[in-house]
Amino acid sequence: MNVRVPRKGVLGAVAVAVVLLLAWLATSQGPLAPTKVTLARVEQGPLVASTFGIGTVEARRSYTLGPTMASRVLRA
Repeated sequence: MNVRVPRKGVLGAVAVAVVLLLAWLATSQGPLAPTKVTLARVEQGPLVASTFGIGTVEARRSYTLGPTMASRVLRA
Protein backbone atom coordinates (compact mmCIF):
# COMPACT_ATOMS: atom_id res chain seq x y z
CA MET A 1 0.00 0.00 0.00
CA ASN A 2 1.81 3.12 -1.24
CA VAL A 3 0.63 6.48 0.02
CA ARG A 4 1.48 9.42 -2.20
CA VAL A 5 2.11 12.76 -0.54
CA PRO A 6 1.93 15.81 -2.80
CA ARG A 7 5.28 17.58 -3.13
CA LYS A 8 3.77 21.05 -2.88
CA GLY A 9 2.23 20.16 0.46
CA VAL A 10 5.52 18.87 1.86
CA LEU A 11 7.49 21.87 0.57
CA GLY A 12 4.86 24.23 1.94
CA ALA A 13 4.97 22.58 5.36
CA VAL A 14 8.78 22.77 5.42
CA ALA A 15 8.70 26.44 4.37
CA VAL A 16 6.20 27.29 7.10
CA ALA A 17 8.32 25.43 9.67
CA VAL A 18 11.46 27.33 8.63
CA VAL A 19 9.67 30.69 8.79
CA LEU A 20 8.30 29.89 12.24
CA LEU A 21 11.75 28.80 13.44
CA LEU A 22 13.36 32.02 12.19
CA ALA A 23 10.59 34.11 13.77
CA TRP A 24 11.07 32.34 17.09
CA LEU A 25 14.86 32.85 16.96
CA ALA A 26 14.49 36.55 16.13
CA THR A 27 12.06 37.18 18.98
CA SER A 28 13.76 35.05 21.64
CA GLN A 29 17.49 35.49 21.00
CA GLY A 30 17.90 37.87 18.09
CA PRO A 31 17.46 41.62 17.67
CA LEU A 32 13.83 41.52 18.78
CA ALA A 33 14.58 39.70 22.04
CA PRO A 34 13.75 41.44 25.31
CA THR A 35 16.60 43.45 26.82
CA LYS A 36 18.27 41.75 29.77
CA VAL A 37 18.32 44.03 32.82
CA THR A 38 20.20 43.68 36.11
CA LEU A 39 18.62 45.30 39.16
CA ALA A 40 20.62 46.78 42.03
CA ARG A 41 19.69 48.41 45.31
CA VAL A 42 20.27 52.13 45.76
CA GLU A 43 23.27 52.88 47.95
CA GLN A 44 24.52 56.11 49.44
CA GLY A 45 28.22 56.87 49.03
CA PRO A 46 30.78 59.57 48.19
CA LEU A 47 30.61 61.34 44.85
CA VAL A 48 33.92 61.09 42.97
CA ALA A 49 34.76 63.73 40.36
CA SER A 50 35.79 62.40 36.96
CA THR A 51 36.39 63.68 33.45
CA PHE A 52 34.85 62.27 30.31
CA GLY A 53 34.99 63.55 26.79
CA ILE A 54 34.30 62.72 23.19
CA GLY A 55 36.36 64.25 20.43
CA THR A 56 39.26 63.93 18.04
CA VAL A 57 42.81 63.20 19.17
CA GLU A 58 45.59 64.88 17.22
CA ALA A 59 49.29 63.98 17.38
CA ARG A 60 51.80 66.60 18.55
CA ARG A 61 54.40 65.40 16.06
CA SER A 62 54.17 63.54 12.78
CA TYR A 63 56.80 61.76 10.72
CA THR A 64 56.97 60.57 7.14
CA LEU A 65 58.30 57.04 6.78
CA GLY A 66 59.81 55.65 3.63
CA PRO A 67 62.58 53.45 2.22
CA THR A 68 66.22 54.50 2.59
CA MET A 69 67.04 53.56 -1.00
CA ALA A 70 65.06 52.95 -4.17
CA SER A 71 65.15 49.35 -5.39
CA ARG A 72 62.96 46.33 -6.10
CA VAL A 73 61.91 43.70 -3.61
CA LEU A 74 63.33 40.25 -4.33
CA ARG A 75 60.67 37.55 -4.43
CA ALA A 76 61.77 34.27 -2.91
